[in-house]
Amino acid sequence: MGRPIQEVKVFGVQDRRSMAQAKLPWIVRRSIEGRQRSKSFRTKAEAERYRVLLLQAVHAGERFDEATGEPESWQAPRIVSRACVEAAVAIGAIVDDPWPPRSQQRARRKVARRRRGVDVRSLPGPETMALAIDAITTHQPGSRTYRVMTAVAYYAGLRPSEVVMLRVRALVLPLDGWGRINVTEADISFDEPGEPKTGPRTVPIPPVLVTIFRQWIEENGFDSADDLLFRTRGGKRPSASNWGRAWHRALAAVGQEPLRVYDCRHAAATTWLRAGVPLAETARRLGHSVETLVSNYVGALDDEEHIGNTRIESLLLGGTSAESSPTGEA
Repeated sequence: MGRPIQEVKVFGVQDRRSMAQAKLPWIVRRSIEGRQRSKSFRTKAEAERYRVLLLQAVHAGERFDEATGEPESWQAPRIVSRACVEAAVAIGAIVDDPWPPRSQQRARRKVARRRRGVDVRSLPGPETMALAIDAITTHQPGSRTYRVMTAVAYYAGLRPSEVVMLRVRALVLPLDGWGRINVTEADISFDEPGEPKTGPRTVPIPPVLVTIFRQWIEENGFDSADDLLFRTRGGKRPSASNWGRAWHRALAAVGQEPLRVYDCRHAAATTWLRAGVPLAETARRLGHSVETLVSNYVGALDDEEHIGNTRIESLLLGGTSAESSPTGEA
């Protein structure tokens, strides 16, 4: 029996020359089963060559090593070389093993990343989130901007870096019902647009967010479909620190403990899962793999067995079937 097919994505080369401290400014990013990997290069040509090799491996169906983020076939020469060095030390041909030791600190960080999940018990439910989002609006000039941005982070589950790079053309806003956002850009470095962390995706948005968007566009009178939705009066990206402070004030106003802006995305995922949205669809909307979704939001799935049993029992007893459900889901 063959090994399961991997989900491997190779993204475009990112240019970070605008960062003065970047000695290797050309970045090639890829994800293997939702886990991000990147490699930096001195020149664009080097980065492009590396990206082409990755794409060739993907198209050839090669399996990628999840630890290195590179095709397993690339590891063979290293393994052989390592074995030769160890054998040379064993027979006394060389005195010491010159092979660089693996960083224990890096290994500990990787273990910590694998074990870290979201404490869903600390996340507000939909009612509290709606109240807190509305409470962001104050006499402060930027508060209305932060209210809409936070609504997008929660109702669409977008990353903050994706929210700040939304353009008018990314929105599909029907007069009635659900709309959608075509997530194609993210802030990759100090107001520099680039590809989202896990690649482009389309996210359905509920009527409440469609209405918020329509009002925002009407109030601001954007001139072009390429206009960014969220800018300061000086035309710059809204400050992340000011956004966080506005969110903290709003949470305090509704009696909720402080949360990061990014936690709005976690709250969105938890809401969808508890509403019965299938794992694969929730993962797609977030730009995750199912494996990453389950490991991050395991607490939101505590009632899955009970919910599943109830739905199966209802169907067996002649209750509402999946076909008659508005979403087509059991």
